[in-house]
Amino acid sequence: MSFQTIPKIETADTYIDYAFRQGRQRAMALKLKKPNHKSSPGERKTSEIVVLTAVANYLSKNFDNILKAFPQVDELNPFYKELLDCTLEIGEFKHSLGAVTWAKTSIEKMLDVYVKKIRGMREESIIVAQRKMFYGRVSSIVKQIKHELVYLEEVRREIKEFPVIKEGITTVALFGFPNVGKTTLLSKLSGSK
Repeated sequence: MSFQTIPKIETADTYIDYAFRQGRQRAMALKLKKPNHKSSPGERKTSEIVVLTAVANYLSKNFDNILKAFPQVDELNPFYKELLDCTLEIGEFKHSLGAVTWAKTSIEKMLDVYVKKIRGMREESIIVAQRKMFYGRVSSIVKQIKHELVYLEEVRREIKEFPVIKEGITTVALFGFPNVGKTTLLSKLSGSK
């Protein structure tokens, strides 16, 4: 197993900024399709729903990538389990992954709620207010897991230094105090340095 491929975990504020940027880009793309066009209430609803969906999808996709990138502790090779237990707090690691799962599902549920609310509205000012409320609640959810995101980045930096152990191949560890002949023994046995 190789832990080097786990992507960098950003801060909560960075995820929020990028998500809202995705929403602005979607809004601009919709405006560029129909410049100088006065949108109808139905078109306004659709564009707001597209913006909210872009924000939620960005966060959901990134949180899902985090969850898929990290190993499931219970499915790890016993060597890696023991190594994790020696170097990290496994309970806190599992809690942090659980918090990311909670944030992902909460944002997805909130998107459904706000899409339904916007579909039932008629006034543009209320529709815009719903978008702002959605943004505030999404920000709140992501900020609630800011410590867990920081911890997962620390975990990522720590476990990316773990040695790669190939399954099905016997692995031998040569260890001992400095200057006792480990390198000499290895070079005599294998011919490598």
